[in-house]
Amino acid sequence: MLISSRSRCSTVLLLLLSFSSFSGSSLPGQEKPTEQQIASWKQEADMLLERAIKQAKTLEALQELLLEEQRHLSQTKQKLKSAEETVAKADETLKPLKESVAKAEAELKPLAEYASKAKEAAEAAKGTDQEKATADAAAKASAAEEPARKKLTGAQTALATAEQMIAEAKKSQEILKANVLKVEKNISKTENEITDARKKQAELLTQEVNFRKQYQTALIDQGKLVSFTHGVAPIYAKRCLACHNARTAKGRYNMENYASIMKGGESGQVIDPGDGELSTLYIMCEDGSMPKDADPLSPEELSLIKKWIDTGAILDAGISPSAELITVIPKSSSRPLPIHIGSHSRSRHWRFLQMESRSPVLGTTRFCCGTPKMVSWSNASPTLQKEFTTFNTAPMVLKLL
Repeated sequence: MLISSRSRCSTVLLLLLSFSSFSGSSLPGQEKPTEQQIASWKQEADMLLERAIKQAKTLEALQELLLEEQRHLSQTKQKLKSAEETVAKADETLKPLKESVAKAEAELKPLAEYASKAKEAAEAAKGTDQEKATADAAAKASAAEEPARKKLTGAQTALATAEQMIAEAKKSQEILKANVLKVEKNISKTENEITDARKKQAELLTQEVNFRKQYQTALIDQGKLVSFTHGVAPIYAKRCLACHNARTAKGRYNMENYASIMKGGESGQVIDPGDGELSTLYIMCEDGSMPKDADPLSPEELSLIKKWIDTGAILDAGISPSAELITVIPKSSSRPLPIHIGSHSRSRHWRFLQMESRSPVLGTTRFCCGTPKMVSWSNASPTLQKEFTTFNTAPMVLKLL
């Protein structure tokens, strides 16, 4: 059912302009840390970070060693494969070589027997009138035997050469197999060392984050530091993200995460850690240039952003620089988004609205920061849920003031 007049609305929409800033205050009855304790937390965190960095270098060296061992294993396996192929081909040549030797032996045997008998006959005929004839016959038999004997010698030499090559190839094959096993063992050892190094590095980083959190919390309690996730990230998410995201990055400035916020846009870096007055982001927010086509930031919001920059524009310990804002801001800091009620042709004012989940209502939504996008929705609309879930807000139903 479409909203047409104030008479159809039953509940007054409430203004929700507050957001919660991070406090890390000590529990009632708990003693506040001394300056010496705070300094020791920072010292311990710095020391652990230094050790984690060294551990990271050790891990990197182990990973490089693993890659080298894997390359060596690949090369050794390739050599082993070549040796196996060589042995297989050589084995295939043995059979015909052995057959050649057997054939040469068969051809030589009758010729050798005939030459032997002829020689014996010539010896027996010495001193007789048959001496010359038997001697000539023995000489012819010996001449006929010689080619067959050379053929056999050649076949035997070829066979012996092939057998020697196969023996050497098999020996090389065994050495390569042993090398493969050795390299695989080294790889397994290196992988275990990498696992241990990663575990040790994770432990160091966990300890570093714990001490760093204690240190940051103490500084926040003293008003010397502003939390990114609890302080300025909710402001950026609500007031800046609609115009400065990965898809719609006006000025090529993406504010979806800490890393991109610190990187800046087409005009360069917009945050000068330690100096809010000279930071382009603060200057443009302070003079009302940003957010464009929307209400300016409140003095409290401007003060918080400036103090965050003045105190170093740091990221909370344990938070990834690439983590999206909507995933790191606490749910308690979420507030309803500005919604434009009514049709696009009927102008109404902006309000932060209290959301309820009663009777179905239809309407039109436009996000702030000058985004021309119009979205029709209802309390059952997947589009509504998707759009508002992006801003860390639950699905809702709107009622007109």
